[in-house]
Amino acid sequence: MFKRRKRKKARRRVFAAILLILLLLYALNYSNTKIIAEEYTVTLAGLPGGFEGCRIAQLSDIHGSSFGEDNAELLSILLAQRPDMIAITGDLSDDDNPPENVRRLLEQLTAIAPVYYVTGNHEWSARQIDELMAMFAETGVTPLRNEYVSLSSGEDRLILAGIDDKNGYADMKTPAELMAEIRSEQGDAPVILLSHRPDEVESYWSMGYDLVLAGHYHGGIVQIPGVGGLISPSREFFPEYSKGLYTGDSGGVMVLSAGLAGNLLPPRLFNPLHLPIIILKGAA
Repeated sequence: MFKRRKRKKARRRVFAAILLILLLLYALNYSNTKIIAEEYTVTLAGLPGGFEGCRIAQLSDIHGSSFGEDNAELLSILLAQRPDMIAITGDLSDDDNPPENVRRLLEQLTAIAPVYYVTGNHEWSARQIDELMAMFAETGVTPLRNEYVSLSSGEDRLILAGIDDKNGYADMKTPAELMAEIRSEQGDAPVILLSHRPDEVESYWSMGYDLVLAGHYHGGIVQIPGVGGLISPSREFFPEYSKGLYTGDSGGVMVLSAGLAGNLLPPRLFNPLHLPIIILKGAA
């Protein structure tokens, strides 16, 4: 009788271990392959009426990935979300994934909505900038390299600015210089900033950037419920920013994408591929 009970307990432990492994494998597969579109409604003071309800799809940290046959998985989600513009916030390609890998994706994106891009750290470290710029000219993507565009809706204007990653040229225009240029030429129109890294977001807010769209952190790799991301790219545990919507004391807002590339080492966990959809709203 005693031996029989021991065998039952051993079988239960084996069954529990197998179940735990299967659940973990499912969670790993889900986190590294499932794309989740998450809507963020952002209120901007002074937003012109022509941009009320404007929808921005943010794609970040693609790292040369594809998304099903002919990117059908990503494209079906984007089409359902009806974006007015698409913002790519860096790390489109890297050392292991040359720009040519994403040419087809760029052609598909520009057929949906205007596409704007800022560099990430990996395009610079892989020395792919010139190749990417040539590809953007061919596919219709607009790079924002320490510069801005004035978007129009009737007589209303909204400023979209973008800065090169820190891995770029040492003498490039600073975000403060870019904002001074915007204010000199465009007055007090609301400004959205595309920046690959979120590290200096509080500084950007203090300069007057109303909304910052960033990536780079990959959601902290592991998302811990109630806590947030586990680790930053600089190996800081439990970073202040990892994924989602953040509001500063000054009223500035940041949407931080967890990225669209699955990780092999270390793998993403409880952290599915992230497609933020930003919906602009004017302050009452």
